[in-house]
Amino acid sequence: NAGVHAAGIVISKDPLVDYVPLYRGNEGQAVTAYEMGILEKIGLLKMDFLGLSNLTVLAKAVENIKQTTGKIIDPRNAPEDDKKTWDMLARGETTGVFQLEGGGMTRWAVQLKPQSVRELAALVALYRPGPMGEIPKFINYKFGIDNPKYLDDRMQPILEETYGVIVYQDQVLKLVQALAGFSLGRADILRRAMGKKDKEAMDSMKVEFMAGTAEREIAADSAEQVWELLLPFAGYAFNKAHAVCYAILSHQTAWLKANYPVEYMAALLAVYRTKEDRVTAFIEECRRMKISVLPPDVNRSVSDFSIEKVGKGKEVIRFGLGAIKGVGDGIVESIIKEREENGPFTHLYEFCERIRHYWHKLNPLNYLPITFHAIDKPDRIHFSTRVTMRQWKFIIQCCQR
Repeated sequence: NAGVHAAGIVISKDPLVDYVPLYRGNEGQAVTAYEMGILEKIGLLKMDFLGLSNLTVLAKAVENIKQTTGKIIDPRNAPEDDKKTWDMLARGETTGVFQLEGGGMTRWAVQLKPQSVRELAALVALYRPGPMGEIPKFINYKFGIDNPKYLDDRMQPILEETYGVIVYQDQVLKLVQALAGFSLGRADILRRAMGKKDKEAMDSMKVEFMAGTAEREIAADSAEQVWELLLPFAGYAFNKAHAVCYAILSHQTAWLKANYPVEYMAALLAVYRTKEDRVTAFIEECRRMKISVLPPDVNRSVSDFSIEKVGKGKEVIRFGLGAIKGVGDGIVESIIKEREENGPFTHLYEFCERIRHYWHKLNPLNYLPITFHAIDKPDRIHFSTRVTMRQWKFIIQCCQR
């Protein structure tokens, strides 16, 4: 029952088999039989390469915006002073916003009412085991409800940016450097010892820390309080660069949702179309936002969720055929190809007759969800519950003769 890191890559200058035993994971990938700590001790480098679906969402949203407006936008240029974005987050409308979804994070976003990427970065960094208890302080200090208390004046320039609260690993390193005279390298060793709860190493370095603070005329009880203050953060806090990168993505996704709601929600639905729970949540959010999501239509739908204009140019989202449960990409491609080459479908029997040449790809019964959801009347083939299993089997038999 060995666990495999979702994004961990082990790097070596020579073939890995020269250093570590390997085995095949469930998906056939090579996996080291040693865990991370041992790999580090024998001199191998482990790095985490994270793939974020939200980057695909951003790209899809940009594509949708170009299609509907003709504009070519770059989310990296999203203005930080956009009032619509911050007002939306302050109302707790965070569904589909990177890192800010979920009841807990949404509640804190409403209370904090962030107005900058810097504040978003702090919230993202604090919403973790250990630092999470400091979020109320952060909010109270921001709005002046309480005033931060510094155990030593040398802490203020390091913590001013975050309203007097330790938020980042970088601040832990700087505090140890300023208060105890540690080099940054030595401070990082202390941070790692705290993070791994290495009692022997921590006891040894605490003696060094207390001696360093004494040399700088910091009272022993104040030094002890600083030490206890650092403990929860050293092991769990984000480094600032990581938090800011996440916050930038949070801001970009929030800006798109606030300013291009239809295009952004269509992008979310398209990217997560195979995840039923996410599709359900996003459709509910569309309803709240008064964005219509039209049912699948074999004459209008493509594989992904797409944007259409109805009435007097109102933008709506069309349900994608590929998002219907039980329908594979093969049949969807076949339907679209047949429609493009020979025109729209007119009724159920004609639909089945025209796609029967593609039935060798899949079990014909796999088509049932499409006809069940996407066929109604000659001029508007989309939704019907009138197709029974008996009718469907009869249609298949007729078309297969």
